[in-house]
Amino acid sequence: MAAGSRSSRLGDRGPAITIGASAADGFGLREPTGVAVEVRLESATRARPIAVDGWLVFADALDGRPAFVRETGDGVEDFVVSSASSLRYRVSLGDRVAGLRLASETLELLDAEGVPRLRMNPPYVIDAQGRRHAASLDLVGCAVDRSAALPFGRPPVPPGAHDCRLVVQWEAALAKPVLVDPSWSTTASMSVRRSGHGAAALGDDRVLVAGGNDGPLIHSSAEVFDGTSLTWASAGSMSGPRTGAGTIKLAGGRVLVAGGFGATGWPQRTAEVFEVATGWRAVASMNESRRDFAIANVGSRVLAVGHGHSAELFDIATETWSFTAKPLRHRAFGQAHAVGPDTALIYGGSTSGDTSTAELWTAGTWTDAGSTTVPGGASLTLPGNRVLVVGGQGLSTMVEMWSLGGGWKKMKALPLAIRCPTLALLPGGAVLEVGGQGPAYLSNANVFDPVAETWTAAGHLSQRRGSAVAATTSKGALIIGGESWVDDAQRALSTAELFGPFAPLGAACTAGWECASGTCADGVCCDSACDGPCESCTLEASRGTCRPIAGSAVHGACKAIGALPCGSAACDGMDGKACRKHPGTDTICRAPECRDGVAWAAGRCDGAGACASPAATPCAPYRCAGDTCGTSCTEDRDCVEGWGCDPATRRCRLSPPEPTDAGISDAALPDAAVVDASDDGGTIRYECGCRATGVGARPGVTWSLVAVTLATMARRRRRAPRGSRIAGLQARKSSCSGRADR
Repeated sequence: MAAGSRSSRLGDRGPAITIGASAADGFGLREPTGVAVEVRLESATRARPIAVDGWLVFADALDGRPAFVRETGDGVEDFVVSSASSLRYRVSLGDRVAGLRLASETLELLDAEGVPRLRMNPPYVIDAQGRRHAASLDLVGCAVDRSAALPFGRPPVPPGAHDCRLVVQWEAALAKPVLVDPSWSTTASMSVRRSGHGAAALGDDRVLVAGGNDGPLIHSSAEVFDGTSLTWASAGSMSGPRTGAGTIKLAGGRVLVAGGFGATGWPQRTAEVFEVATGWRAVASMNESRRDFAIANVGSRVLAVGHGHSAELFDIATETWSFTAKPLRHRAFGQAHAVGPDTALIYGGSTSGDTSTAELWTAGTWTDAGSTTVPGGASLTLPGNRVLVVGGQGLSTMVEMWSLGGGWKKMKALPLAIRCPTLALLPGGAVLEVGGQGPAYLSNANVFDPVAETWTAAGHLSQRRGSAVAATTSKGALIIGGESWVDDAQRALSTAELFGPFAPLGAACTAGWECASGTCADGVCCDSACDGPCESCTLEASRGTCRPIAGSAVHGACKAIGALPCGSAACDGMDGKACRKHPGTDTICRAPECRDGVAWAAGRCDGAGACASPAATPCAPYRCAGDTCGTSCTEDRDCVEGWGCDPATRRCRLSPPEPTDAGISDAALPDAAVVDASDDGGTIRYECGCRATGVGARPGVTWSLVAVTLATMARRRRRAPRGSRIAGLQARKSSCSGRADR
């Protein structure tokens, strides 16, 4: 795609190419990793070329007939005119060629890791009547791996020699002369041009592509894309050519391919399965011939419906087919989507011209599923048993979503009218829409967020294309083949483009579809949504992994519980989904104060959202001094009522009784006294020694109670009626607990 986008055409960095000064000198290719080869046509002359419309033309290259050589975007195309039935080439291998592999008439040059880096594509010939025919390929003088197993990760078979002979052969009976095309390229593109092909992700960042056509030529070959090396390798050949076949992934990395047009140009019934370890093998044929039909996984079976008024099931365990109930409509070119373990939606493709209808297959029963306003559009299965339909048979901006139990719903329209774009599922449930046809083939790409219902421009393909297929791996969404205008002609394409790569955990992002995890949180690719108030994905030690935090909340605020400030919860570093930690005991929630003769200490939070009850201390015989009790005096008003200030000691003492006939004086009073008085003039006893000295005594509490009692009695004494008598004054030691005798 264009600069600034997240996609690129594979193999944008092509090989270094050298073309000799004569037909005998041949040409050479060096791939960016260093794998190299030189190719020379045996028995070629020293004829020198002339340049004509981008070709180097060697007029007398072999047996008096010409040869044509030109550079392509990823290699060299070499046409030779011949009246024979074979051509021979001398192939010289570079030092970094660790092995050779020959599969499906494709020669691959492998590096030390078993990755194909350079390739001779399957050759073909065009006879004197203009008809195209496949040619065969063989290698002599070097060891070659002919296994159907994919080469990735396998030890390559060493060639055993530096030079080999490559032989291209074709039917001797073909009308002569013939034009032979053995092209060489890197493995960044497919070995053949494909339209009408099938594709399936194998589940290990590899994608299988099978069949398809290049104009009238229908392919039987298959290839696998490796997401690690970003290269293609031959995956052998099916039992015969197919285009418009049903292709679907099965459990265990297998792929089922069934039906489609064959070499005869008629639909076929045959089916086969691809396995990574062993390649292709035939399975039971369908009960009816089908092409361009709908296919979907429904639990342990595969539903095939369309191109005929019938439907059938492929049992994955027994690999056999059986009819199921007929659909409500006769369909061709329909699309099927699994929307439950035993349920599939079939959309569009009715031969009556009503391409907007849909129906639901559930465990062998068909029901109508309504109609869409997007007839013939491209469709894609989304998580949550939903189906997205985009574009239409004609130019359209319409977008609709179907959901199980919810039916059809219009979504935000496309930014550009389009016909049959290619759709791919991105991480997090977003959808990539790319290419298709408008007034011409398009290169536009957009990303649709089905939750926010927004479209975001996603750059442009490097090559306009329509009718492409797509498959998604953890590396990116692969857009494969299709059609476009090439050299002023409508041609199938061999190129592929990767939308990605998806970013790893911890990488910067703005949307989930940019990340392999499908989630963008706190501006980085994260392993989860990480949207709890007390969790973050950007902690230094665990960037990209959601972890609980301590302190202030980062997603919203912690709710207050109870009275502030103790109820203002914070994050405790343990639970990322909830605010647990409240201010602790070091947080003051109520100021200290002194009122009504009682001092209240500062209140502190209890760590559970509440303000703990503060300690209360009566101040008598002293009055409050600010927010605490006084501890000394300078004048009587510093003491409670009934007490006076002793200037000598600066202590509050009980005021002496008024003088009576008994002659009580200040000197007769002890340091402290307990008063027991009665309003009726009964005996008043003063007891001394009110200094708590016993083990375990609580001086503060005892002193306060005694002081309050004395103050009260003093007030009552002053209110006693005239004629009250004070007698029997007696001093004795006590335990600071006043005792009244009655």
